[in-house]
Amino acid sequence: MRGAFEYIASMRQPGDMVVTQNAFTYMPASYYGRHGAEPVLYSEVPSRQGHATAPYMGDNDLLTPHQLIQDEPTGLWWVSSSSYGDQAGVGVHLPGGWLSTDHEEFSQDN
Repeated sequence: MRGAFEYIASMRQPGDMVVTQNAFTYMPASYYGRHGAEPVLYSEVPSRQGHATAPYMGDNDLLTPHQLIQDEPTGLWWVSSSSYGDQAGVGVHLPGGWLSTDHEEFSQDN
């Protein structure tokens, strides 16, 4: 996760949004992104209370698909991890018509 956020910090443009796909990636991403690349948790559930990380999240830390479309980010950094097994999931579920244009993989932090 550290390597991913170093890369994001070096490449991110104004207006880009950093998004995590689940609670497993949200917490470490919040730590490594705390200095300018703060992530949000992408979820179809519109309340943070539906997530295991709810006690550690603010109201603005959650992003629904509808909000993502409304916000119209200039770029989107989708952070996921296969380190947590099948329950973490690594699929990207972007809104209709959006395309993934690049993919980077990073070594596990030790």
